[in-house]
Amino acid sequence: MNNDMVIRETNVWGNYHNVRNLNKRIRMMKKLELITGKGYPFIDHHRIYAYKPKNQKGPAREEQTFILSYAYNYDSFADEGAFIDTLNDIGLLFHKEKCLYESRDAYKIFIYGNNCPIDVIKQQI
Repeated sequence: MNNDMVIRETNVWGNYHNVRNLNKRIRMMKKLELITGKGYPFIDHHRIYAYKPKNQKGPAREEQTFILSYAYNYDSFADEGAFIDTLNDIGLLFHKEKCLYESRDAYKIFIYGNNCPIDVIKQQI
């Protein structure tokens, strides 16, 4: 990890209230919908993090944030391809790997933008 970059938990995700650009506002609203129910079962037990410079004051910018979600095995009933297409439409990327969450088989899912280096993030979390 770059010494001047840190990963911090944040609540910045889809904050569209002060955005004046209509296209960006619509994108932020779609991002917010993901964590308010439309992302289930892929976004179930989630936390929002920011990969930002250590000396940055104030909250993280929207493009610095990513979601780490632990979803129980959903292979039998969920359409992962359609969910990934939805993410790609709003400019987000998807990465999953198998893990144990609360002693049950689950997927560790990262939902992130292009500005977040997933290999560095995986090493730190």
